Amino acid sequence: MRRIIVIFFGIIAILSIIRIATGASDLTSVGTAKAALLLSVPIVLAALGGLFAERAGVVNIGLEGMMIMGAWAGGFIGSIHGPWMGLVGAIIFGAVGALVHAVATITFGVDHVVSGVAINIIAAGLVRYISTILAQGGSWPGPSQSPDVEPIGQNGYQFFRLESTLVGRVLTCSAQLVKRIGS
Repeated sequence: MRRIIVIFFGIIAILSIIRIATGASDLTSVGTAKAALLLSVPIVLAALGGLFAERAGVVNIGLEGMMIMGAWAGGFIGSIHGPWMGLVGAIIFGAVGALVHAVATITFGVDHVVSGVAINIIAAGLVRYISTILAQGGSWPGPSQSPDVEPIGQNGYQFFRLESTLVGRVLTCSAQLVKRIGS
C-alpha cells in the first residue's frame, strides 16, 4: 500500500514539474482529466472483456472487431429507432461477433488468435463498406461520419441523476473542489 501511495504522489510531482516547466496549465486541468477518463472507457471495457475471456481460456483478440460492429449497429439503429433500440442493437451485433468467434474456434477448430484477427479485419472492412453503400443511398451522412442519435436522458429515473445518490454528491463536490483548486 505504501508503494502505491509513493507512486501516486510521484506521478503528481512529475506532472506538477512538467506543468511549471512548460507553462502548459491544461496538462493537469479538470477538462483534460475528464477527456482522458471519457476516452478510456472503451479501452477499459475491452480490457475487462479480454480478462474474462482469458480467465475462461479463450484468447480473444477479436474484441476490437466486436466493439466496432456493436458501435456501428448502435449508431445506425439508434439514428432510426431511438437510443434504447440502438443500445439493444449494439449488444446484439457485438454478440454476433462473439458468436462468429465461438463457431470458428469451437466448431471449425481455428486458432483463437487467427480467428480474432480475422474478426477485426472483417468488422472494420464490413462496417466501412456498409456505411459507403448507405451514404450513396442517402440514408447515412457519409462513410466516415456518425449519424445523429438523440441522447438517452434520465427518463424520470432518479438512478440516472448524479446529484440524487451519495456517490454522485461526493463526485460533484470533489469536482467542484478540484475546479476551485485549479483556478
